Amino acid sequence: MTLYAILEDLPSYKFYKQFDEGDSSTYNSFCKEEVTISSNEELVKLCSKILKHFKLIDETKEDTFHNKHCDDINYWIGEQLKESHGVTDAQLNNSSTYISLYTALIRIKQKKKMNYTCSIDFNDVTAEEKRRRKNLYDYYENYEKLEHIFIQKGKNCSKEHYEYLDKCVTLYNETKQYCTPGKTYVSKKCPSFFNYSEIYYPKKDLSVMPCELEVQSKTSVRLVSETEMSAKENVEISSLSDVPVSSDKSDTHSTSEPSPSLSNTLMTTGIPVLGSCFFLFIIYRWTRIGSLIRNRLLKGGEKINELSDNVTGKLWEDTMDPFTIDSDNKGYQLAYQSL
Repeated sequence: MTLYAILEDLPSYKFYKQFDEGDSSTYNSFCKEEVTISSNEELVKLCSKILKHFKLIDETKEDTFHNKHCDDINYWIGEQLKESHGVTDAQLNNSSTYISLYTALIRIKQKKKMNYTCSIDFNDVTAEEKRRRKNLYDYYENYEKLEHIFIQKGKNCSKEHYEYLDKCVTLYNETKQYCTPGKTYVSKKCPSFFNYSEIYYPKKDLSVMPCELEVQSKTSVRLVSETEMSAKENVEISSLSDVPVSSDKSDTHSTSEPSPSLSNTLMTTGIPVLGSCFFLFIIYRWTRIGSLIRNRLLKGGEKINELSDNVTGKLWEDTMDPFTIDSDNKGYQLAYQSL
């Protein structure tokens, strides 16, 4: 069995947590004087903390659960011995470590005349039974606070509080059987503190669940679902954005083949250029101007000059009439002269 009261808003949890806090060095000198533990520094520290906690409980203004807190400190002592001193649950009360600590604390209280209400226990109650009793006593201590909370919610409990109370009610009913005269009665599992519930809560039945599990409304559930779906979609989109886009073609193919934009550029600029080249080739190959260019480029010296004179004369012989307008025919006549 483990401790049930692990929720931080529970009174028993808050009080028990104080045992692990604060400075206890004030009592170090008292514990060092005791022969049974003086050679064990860790036991001296534990002894000092216990004395500090005895005083804390005496100074606590809450008297309702005063005796219950003495059980808390004794349970805490057992847990410390297990965690830091290698004492097991089975040997707790009979271990030499426990006996040495017990002897030292009794002697200190006598010598220093410390009239603390609490003292270290020396009995045959097992560690497991102490844990069971603490869970039961915590239920008594926490009930009023929890009742105040769920009454404000229309007797509805949060999931955490409901689960805690469910375990406590089960434990209470189990202990009630142990404390009922008859076949189920077990004296070692029926602590005197059990009947204190009738004193603390005379008009309450601690054997039944005092509240119902708080259920979310359909609107709340729908909003939560939509939020979760939205968050999931965002995560998926974010994940996809980090994945590189793959292609069926290799990098070699992709770099050797022109892109569509490059092809368009070649089409729009290449065709006019080819057309211009073809037009110039026609002029060069089959016109008189082309012939003149060829002769000028291919002939040299006197042949070129002679050919130039012949061509010039020929061109002048073919000269047409000047540009005139025929008013009757509404036509045009074009005359040209070579340069």
